[in-house]
Amino acid sequence: MTTRTQNAETGATVLQFGRQVPVSADGTHVEPAPTGLDLDHPLRFSGETEGTPLPQIFTVATQLLAQGRTDYALAVTDRLQIVIKCYASGGENYLHAHTEEDHAFIVLQGEATFFGPKGPIGRIGRNRGVLIPRGALYSFQSSAPEPLVLLRAGVPWPGNQIVAREGHERKQDARDQTYPEAVPLEGRFYR
Repeated sequence: MTTRTQNAETGATVLQFGRQVPVSADGTHVEPAPTGLDLDHPLRFSGETEGTPLPQIFTVATQLLAQGRTDYALAVTDRLQIVIKCYASGGENYLHAHTEEDHAFIVLQGEATFFGPKGPIGRIGRNRGVLIPRGALYSFQSSAPEPLVLLRAGVPWPGNQIVAREGHERKQDARDQTYPEAVPLEGRFYR
């Protein structure tokens, strides 16, 4: 049984995969709040859990943007991470690979053009996706006038690095795109 000192209405939380998350009133599940992340603040979650792990219920929603990008972890364990990403325009700006992480992108809104070392892989529209195996070089760009919303599911692995085509760490590379500060489109959300 999971340890709790109070019910969900009064703010009960439980340690699940390295973070404190709200527990449902009946104790059957948790409802984690979206957690912002970026290259300087990557996901770092552990297997540390208080009691039995509980299912995580999350909402697939994000604020749409006039400029910039956002990334929010919706639900995570030390073995699976679900992230919602929003791009006002642009996207990844050069080929890179994740050395130890398989991950997939599912387009929820807009269109993304994915590229590999030999050029375009394809244009991926709403309700389509692409699986990127560990070690595969890729990049993508938003290719529609509306904001791009992606759901990313990844399998983290110890020692994973994000590396440029030349093999050095991606966040050390001057070519890495710097996005302008995220500016929300007032009152507009993907839901």
